[in-house]
Amino acid sequence: MRWIVAGLILGVTVLAITVFAIALGPRSGKTFDGLVYVDYSHDRSRYEFFPHSQACPPQGTRYHLVPNDELTGQMTFLPGRFLQGAWRAKFKGDLSSIGTFGDSQRYWREVTVTDVYEVTEVPCEFK
Repeated sequence: MRWIVAGLILGVTVLAITVFAIALGPRSGKTFDGLVYVDYSHDRSRYEFFPHSQACPPQGTRYHLVPNDELTGQMTFLPGRFLQGAWRAKFKGDLSSIGTFGDSQRYWREVTVTDVYEVTEVPCEFK
């Protein structure tokens, strides 16, 4: 009887670990909708993506964003805001597995843009 219970516990544990690993693994061709934040005010440009965020200030998890030429070509800055900007964007991209990304290694995930569906500038107050 003990062997059966131990086998069941081991089986459920392995299944849970497998499901967890799949959920946190990389995904290709995923559609994203959220807020893209760009900051050129530092030595290097910084692109951040906040999934499901609709307005400023952005809330929730942030990903390091690797834009393609199509996305950067649609991002125009408001007058007086040449170093920082925010856009609501819907795009297709590839999501990395969990790791450390960006120049400062402060992002847990990275999104690489492959196709852009919609980009709309969002007015934001920047500090």
